[in-house]
Amino acid sequence: MFSAPVVAQSESELPSQFRGFRFTPGFGVGADTGAPQSISNGYIDLGLGKDVSEQVFIGGGLQLEVPLVEDPTASFGAFFENRVYFPSSSKVSFLVRNRLHAIGQFEHEIFLIRLSIMPGVMMRLSPSADMLINAGHLMTINTDNGAASHGFAITTTFDFHRKSGSSSRSRPDRPFHSSGLEVGGFVGGGIDKNFKIGNTSDPELMPFFGIFVGYRLNPKLSAGIEVSPGERYFHADEGEYHQFTGKTELAFALNGRYRLNDKDFSPVGALSLGFASVDMNGYSDKAAIVLTPRLGLSWRLGSGNGYFELYAAPAMGVSAPYKFNQATKKHMHTLLRPEISLHYYHTLGIGSNWFKSIEF
Repeated sequence: MFSAPVVAQSESELPSQFRGFRFTPGFGVGADTGAPQSISNGYIDLGLGKDVSEQVFIGGGLQLEVPLVEDPTASFGAFFENRVYFPSSSKVSFLVRNRLHAIGQFEHEIFLIRLSIMPGVMMRLSPSADMLINAGHLMTINTDNGAASHGFAITTTFDFHRKSGSSSRSRPDRPFHSSGLEVGGFVGGGIDKNFKIGNTSDPELMPFFGIFVGYRLNPKLSAGIEVSPGERYFHADEGEYHQFTGKTELAFALNGRYRLNDKDFSPVGALSLGFASVDMNGYSDKAAIVLTPRLGLSWRLGSGNGYFELYAAPAMGVSAPYKFNQATKKHMHTLLRPEISLHYYHTLGIGSNWFKSIEF
């Protein structure tokens, strides 16, 4: 009897992910989302760190920050970085990246402290290189006067390291989870056609991002809670003398998603219903209800535990004062804008047997 020959799998085909020391150059762009007139910035950073466990990375580095304007004044600083991985046996893993920055604007003798929280994905380019794409929230504090500002940034980082399968540990293959605790994140933009500054009115692209925590009931259905920083502008009806806009910078929503089939590529629908506090001329005195029905395409990755989803959506909302009275109608504001967003969700094995009896 003859047995079939065993074909060795090359290192580039191994599902394991490298764990060890990483050299991490990167770049990105960011802006203060709380002030439309603020200056956008470009970032260049250089870091070094190590995976201290299967799911935790610790490192640090240096960063150069350059405003994207004429005659820019550059800032220079250092950062401490922590990553938390949600591993997948595919070439893509979800992660949350946190940084604590110390930044000096030496020409103006200003010293800043910044905290960044940025969900994202890590993609294996080769056995010795990975690419990270992250987007998230920045909070910057001026140590001279204690003033704080909030912003948004998108970064790309390349991790260079020894080949997977070398003497450093590699992550083992991960089982498929058809249900369980689910975490995710997303970035996107909405076009506000009635954006107003003073007496002008021009279309404006408003970036936003968010994180998700929920539960996957089965390969088709998920539900959970979204937290989404980002500006959404509410406008008074035309003809009303009170034409000021109100804006929200943070929204909480219940979210449900349904894949049409259980294939790698599938149409997907989602619905978010949420609440936000609307800032009106510096006073957060309005409550807003935001409804966002989404349609898109879902791509399930090789392990079955990771999902990329691209959505288009009309975001709709209405806001009114917390204290209702006869004049409430005159002070109601509405939101209607098209949005597009890219999402990533990862299913963990935690709680995989909680709702086994539910079928859809």
